Amino acid sequence: MQESQSDPQKENKSLEQTTFRRLSRLYIIALSAIALSIIVSQLLVQLGDSHIVNVAGRQRMLSQKLVKEVLLLSQANYQNPNPSAQNLEQTLDLWQNAHENLRAGTTNGKAKANSPAIEEMFRQISPYYDSMVNSVQAVLKGVDNSQRAEQLKPLLVQLLLNEGPFLQQMDQIVAQYDKEATRKIHQLRRIELLLLFIALAILVAELFFLFRPAAIRMQHTIGNLVKAETEAKT
Repeated sequence: MQESQSDPQKENKSLEQTTFRRLSRLYIIALSAIALSIIVSQLLVQLGDSHIVNVAGRQRMLSQKLVKEVLLLSQANYQNPNPSAQNLEQTLDLWQNAHENLRAGTTNGKAKANSPAIEEMFRQISPYYDSMVNSVQAVLKGVDNSQRAEQLKPLLVQLLLNEGPFLQQMDQIVAQYDKEATRKIHQLRRIELLLLFIALAILVAELFFLFRPAAIRMQHTIGNLVKAETEAKT
């Protein structure tokens, strides 16, 4: 009689362990599939060009700040020009670095080639950019040599003449970046929608082909255990 009671207990424990392992495995598969779709979706979102658009738009502000600081420096007291000169040097370095990174496609630390349209725009803006850089560097050099404001006036005129075309071309570059980014966002949204449908399909497939059969097997297992226990007691 004791043997008839011990066998169902062992069978009960073995079936419980088997069922638990099977359900755990199915649960891990389901979570892994959903997590994979979420990770892929997030990676696609991070491929957006919003950072490039922000940097390109900031170039307009920096160029205006550059001209303003040059004008202030040209009218400063040359007995103490260092603070204004230092600010101008920092602005120039920041402006140059951002422009070169935009042109090279490395604004976020990763190399990414610009489109042919943007490459052409950068070629068109180069003369104005180079002239502005040369003018600012000449102003800084003139300040170091204690030149008077009258001597710097031709450099200021040259800087102001190139600022307008530069800003106009920079606006076109920003608009082109924004246009390309918007087009890419629409593509990413379509891909995200596809991934959403794939994730939902995975959930439905797991419901019908994994969890439902597992639940049916568990129901049969429990029924068999109850039957075995009843027979053992009998």
